[in-house]
Amino acid sequence: ASVLMGTLCVFVRESACTAQLCSLSRFGIGLVLIGLYGAWRVWRRGESMSFNTGAFISGIGISLCILFYFLAIKETSAGIAALLPATGPLFAAVWEALLDHHLPPKRDSLLILTAGLGIVLVSLLSGSSSGGQNDALGILYGLLSGLFYSLYIVLNRFMREDISLLQRTFWQSAAGTLVLLVPLF
Repeated sequence: ASVLMGTLCVFVRESACTAQLCSLSRFGIGLVLIGLYGAWRVWRRGESMSFNTGAFISGIGISLCILFYFLAIKETSAGIAALLPATGPLFAAVWEALLDHHLPPKRDSLLILTAGLGIVLVSLLSGSSSGGQNDALGILYGLLSGLFYSLYIVLNRFMREDISLLQRTFWQSAAGTLVLLVPLF
């Protein structure tokens, strides 16, 4: 996993593959593999694969996170592109505070604010020296990646406990594949 993630920026940036096609292949291959495994478990063990709306919507979130991450890689430096999806947990903390109608403890709020400011500062300082013509666009894509990652995080935290990992992964992969297929038509 480390080798694949470490070389991902180089592959996405240097290949002729579009960000959408890279994202689609990531989810499409996953869908086929988890679908085959799920079919085997349904057939062999008699398990059910009922539709789960929360997993489906969180799959949309993670697929758009990956798509915007790949777009950020193509538009700005690898450092910025890799850093900005880390805003996902920060955005998720804000979403959860809004949804639960309570603020996190003061210490947690201070840590969230400090992390957010650090990400913005590093992005701005790195962006000005990366030499890319589209740093602002890359930063926007990176922030959108973090925003959609936060959707994925929040929906997974509120998902029912009785949803199996197999069902969750299948529906997330299915949603991701469908969302990324839509612009091709």
